[in-house]
Amino acid sequence: MTRFSGRPFSRSIGAVSLLAVLACGRADDPKESRSIRQVRETGSCPECSIELREVVRLGADDDPASIRPDVSNWPCMVAQLSDHTWAVSGLVGGGELAVYDSTGALVRTIGRSGRGPGEYGTNLHVVVGPEERVSVIDNSYLRVTVLHDAQPLRTIGLTRRIQSLAWLEGGKLLVHGRPLDASDTGHPFTLVDVEAGELLSFGERDEDLGDLDQWVVGSGYKGGFWAASGWKYQLHRWANADSLEYTLVRDNVEWFPLDNAYSDDMYVSEPPSSWFSHMWETQGGLLWTFSLIPDENWSPEPPQLSSPAWNERVFDTMIEVIETAAGEVLAQLRFENTLAPVCGNEMMYTAEETELGDVRVVVFEPRLVR
Repeated sequence: MTRFSGRPFSRSIGAVSLLAVLACGRADDPKESRSIRQVRETGSCPECSIELREVVRLGADDDPASIRPDVSNWPCMVAQLSDHTWAVSGLVGGGELAVYDSTGALVRTIGRSGRGPGEYGTNLHVVVGPEERVSVIDNSYLRVTVLHDAQPLRTIGLTRRIQSLAWLEGGKLLVHGRPLDASDTGHPFTLVDVEAGELLSFGERDEDLGDLDQWVVGSGYKGGFWAASGWKYQLHRWANADSLEYTLVRDNVEWFPLDNAYSDDMYVSEPPSSWFSHMWETQGGLLWTFSLIPDENWSPEPPQLSSPAWNERVFDTMIEVIETAAGEVLAQLRFENTLAPVCGNEMMYTAEETELGDVRVVVFEPRLVR
């Protein structure tokens, strides 16, 4: 489930996950206490700012393949291929990837609907990894298909639907997966080798939250990874699956309150809850974070199916760059729509609606300007 599925979200906290236990530590353990770092807004870089450079717009009125209106509500629906074309998996009906050139024109499609080799379901994510290998994650049929020259090279089974993923050093995928049902109490995090399959699962689920116990993972600079609950602005830095280095805690911000909670009146008479959606770490220990928050001009209205126009009225994306060593926010930008990650690099994308109701994907390159 994504943040925009329309299903109720819960904040009942019972059994605490292993990640949270390790992050918080025991109050009488000085070593664990030192692992908590508060993020501050110090103004140490007043000349720093964030800009989103538009890279490409994908889609045209006469395309035979239509892009889904909720494409920017899901991660990894867009990937840049080695020949600088763009693959989009968020198509109406699913079953294939649409490939666009650098001008945004549709040039071909990959795959078709079905369960056989080179065939796909409706809920696809696409990511480019080491050696420019393209992996298609098929949440409909719980598998990963690795492509070579657009042809299926191998298929690997998955044990659950994938919600968040990150490439790690050594070419392994770290994935967070949703439980298949209430009886699925397995580990939420899995390390996947796209040649050999699932290698290692770890972490404990909050059974009270069930499939709402959802996390975001991101790659770390010089190894390791980051993990964060979608419900909290708390960023856990891991050296590996059994070694937590420290946790960055971002408190006292109005747009991401500590009592962030679901309400039955959400979207109708109350704004949506904030949701931590993505992160990555760049050279020099700069951590980019993305949070979906209520639009500044949000107003009550009946719930509707997600669309670019509805997303723009309801959500903003708050972007921050944090210097991890000092625990300082260097720059911040509020974008007036939803942004989702192009997995495998540092680009982001959103969706725009034309006057005719057609959907375009707009890809941006975020930059820190000093």
